[in-house]
Amino acid sequence: AVDYLVKVLPKLPNFFATRVTSRYEDPLPGADRAGRVGTTAIPHVVGTSKAVVLYRDGKEVVDAAPTKERKPSLQGNGLETKGTFGPILTTVIVDAAHSEMKFSHWETDDTPIAVFRYAVPKEKAHYQVSFQSIQAATKSLDMQQQSGYHGEVAIDAATGTIVRITVQADLDPGMPIARADIMVEYGAVEIGAKKYFCPVRSVALSRGPTILSVKDKFGGTLTYGPEMTRLNDVAFGEYHVFRAESRILPAYDDGAENKCDIAVQ
Repeated sequence: AVDYLVKVLPKLPNFFATRVTSRYEDPLPGADRAGRVGTTAIPHVVGTSKAVVLYRDGKEVVDAAPTKERKPSLQGNGLETKGTFGPILTTVIVDAAHSEMKFSHWETDDTPIAVFRYAVPKEKAHYQVSFQSIQAATKSLDMQQQSGYHGEVAIDAATGTIVRITVQADLDPGMPIARADIMVEYGAVEIGAKKYFCPVRSVALSRGPTILSVKDKFGGTLTYGPEMTRLNDVAFGEYHVFRAESRILPAYDDGAENKCDIAVQ
């Protein structure tokens, strides 16, 4: 697996893919006529978005396209993740290699898959969790901090290819986010007539309390409301490589004289 990261990933070409995200959320408090809050209701789709994701020089760049989404709720703009298309794989493996990593179990696929469990303490982690409110009155609750995390790495035993990683943040009590998890699956995709292992699907999940503004005769105050679960189900596809290809095509003009046309793709 280390050889795979050192020898294969640096040779990946600059490429881009389409990222389609389906967003799920708990219903907002009071949305259920029966009086049930989000903790007892089923998360539902609140919108989808489509973007072009670029992998350039080992870094992830997102070019947002028009989205089809519900108007953002007062609780926030939703769940956003960064790095799942590019650097998360190297980050997790490097952090885990300097922390605790142990064999867990075997899984059966076309080839045996070895699953390892790891745990990265906060002082060795390069994983950040943040919470940002869209309301000016609740900006004091915003946070962004480095977090320890744990999870699993699934490796093709024959080739060392990493086929899946999971990340579960170890969050401190009292934070506005109670859960922040990511799973990324990798599969063979064709880019420029060659096959590479790239992200094909990811799932990100967060859970934390909603923020409510309560008014009384003394004015108003902020308080935490029921917890809300947010989930992003992401599919990556339509991979293309950044490259110009040219070919010389013979052409004839009424049999008079030969010409050459150059087609660039």
